[in-house]
Amino acid sequence: MKFKHEHLHQVKNVLTFTSRIIEKIPKKDDTLLNKVLKGVSIVDSLYETLNAGKSGIESMIDTKECDYVNSGLILRLLDHEIFKENMKEEIRYFSEKDWVKIYTYRDWGKLYYHYDGRNLNYLVSGFWVPKTFDLEGMFSYFWDQYNGIMSLKTSGGELYSRLLDFRAIDLGDDPWIGSAAGRLEDFVRGHARFVRDGVSRTYLFVGKPGTGKSTFGLRAGQRFGKVIRVDAEQFVHNHSDIGVLMSYLEPNFLIVDDLDRAPSFKPSMLNSFAEFKEENPSIGIIFTVNDESKLDSAFKRPGRIDSILDFCDLEDGDRMAILKGYLPKDFSWGPEMDEILNMTESLSPAYLKEIAIQLRYESVGEVKKLIHRMMKTASENTVVVWKPSKEEEED
Repeated sequence: MKFKHEHLHQVKNVLTFTSRIIEKIPKKDDTLLNKVLKGVSIVDSLYETLNAGKSGIESMIDTKECDYVNSGLILRLLDHEIFKENMKEEIRYFSEKDWVKIYTYRDWGKLYYHYDGRNLNYLVSGFWVPKTFDLEGMFSYFWDQYNGIMSLKTSGGELYSRLLDFRAIDLGDDPWIGSAAGRLEDFVRGHARFVRDGVSRTYLFVGKPGTGKSTFGLRAGQRFGKVIRVDAEQFVHNHSDIGVLMSYLEPNFLIVDDLDRAPSFKPSMLNSFAEFKEENPSIGIIFTVNDESKLDSAFKRPGRIDSILDFCDLEDGDRMAILKGYLPKDFSWGPEMDEILNMTESLSPAYLKEIAIQLRYESVGEVKKLIHRMMKTASENTVVVWKPSKEEEED
């Protein structure tokens, strides 16, 4: 029989329904399975011949039945154990150049993975997503596993060697937020107006280490729904892929921490986010920095940074709220505690939390010594480990 172009739809039907045939083959009947797989390969080659060099899968793309994705981070995301637990391999077919594996994800649908045959290890180079695939349901399930707030870690390097790691963030009850409740409410109300009007916003949070910039951002983002936090260095190495990742996960806020500690950062890297922000104007992006002077002035121009928030030294009332928040409820606040409060004038919430913890186990006198040492090191942005010096021990 001589095949003509009008037989294309018949060949396509063979490709479409082969997975149903595979399901009916007994698991141990390898001979029959191999025959079917060989037949699929032949049929796909026939489709390619009849369809001007395009395979069955590629033809699906041309008819806009599928979208092709080749983002390394998206591939790593779908390799997450949460999705692996909800996935089964249905069928794979191959030619001399390529393999295609079809995976079913719960009731969300099927994804078609392309394995590059030019590489001896047959590594995944991308995948096709049918228009009918329930991406929203799939990623909604993913977010639920992290209660809507997570940190993201990636490693640089080649596409296939990148690591993608998500970790849940438990904010708990933070007394600092209690002391800054008014400012938090103002920020939330202001951002809500922009979200309502479809206006994208990028914020810069400036302040010394430990002043609560990230905590403030996480708390604010949590009020709107889903939040992802990423380290600036990882953002610099993977900014394009992270933009693609955000378009799939659709968080309400993305927080990039310590931008001034990523020396290779360039303002032009934000260009990869321009299209993403246009398509997702409701997302809020927050960059945090410890030293604003280290940033290129081009980064802070309107259009890249829309608003700057300063996290300055705390007032007496804020510091007292933090100390009391971390101290036991039955802790007695006497004159010596007022003296300690006055000593902490320039210390950040992170230091205040440590002071409150030490007050549970050490005398007020010992904690005063610790505060003196904290004052000496706070400006150097170093971590203080409580070990009394010889002179302090002799005192």
